[in-house]
Amino acid sequence: MPPSPERVWPLLTDHDLEDRRITRRAYLDANAALREGRKGKRKITSAATMHRINATLSSFLGSGIKRGEYSTNWAAMVELPAVKRPKALVWTAERVEEWKRTDQKPSPVMVWTPEQTGQFLDFVHDNRLCAMWHAFIFRGPRRGEMCALPWPEVSLTGSWFRISAQIVEIAYRQYDEAPKQESVRTVTLDSRTRELWREWRIRQEQEREQWSGERRGSRPTGCGPTRTASPFTPTG
Repeated sequence: MPPSPERVWPLLTDHDLEDRRITRRAYLDANAALREGRKGKRKITSAATMHRINATLSSFLGSGIKRGEYSTNWAAMVELPAVKRPKALVWTAERVEEWKRTDQKPSPVMVWTPEQTGQFLDFVHDNRLCAMWHAFIFRGPRRGEMCALPWPEVSLTGSWFRISAQIVEIAYRQYDEAPKQESVRTVTLDSRTRELWREWRIRQEQEREQWSGERRGSRPTGCGPTRTASPFTPTG
């Protein structure tokens, strides 16, 4: 099997891994507390989930009909409530104030204003993955697409990158998967994102050299990247 192409995003440091472990533990504890609080309460299935369940059942029955195991696709006869997609709302000052007061979002889908986007970029300016956050905001790739992006699919001279792979997570494990055909596309890079990616590639190479040197020699505890880890795993 040929080696996988080198991915853009990135090696994780010891500090990153420890932060992930702390965050994961906090998530599991909060999830356990939520399940405990919901005991005895009936969960209402949303209309969107009903449609997904019905589509899965319909596909199963359709395959069974082809094999002669069933004669009728009963799922196709089910009438389900219409799915209402949540309406996106902008985080105005008034909505932010109400959210802070009640802890209730005005809509499941909320959109930052340009000022709020700028505040976020200022906040992550010194973050190791600033270039990645910048690309998410201004280029709009999906998370799994960005995680799987290999350097051969990036042209810093031509100012573009091509989405041709993605990473999906199933039962807390990551897998490489080809995206849907309509999702394969070429995305242009704006000048600022291109420069940030250029700086990131230089830093990534420096970290890889340091990491390789530590593997060959004695590795100081907690110094530099010591392993690769999902979801952002370069394999070059």
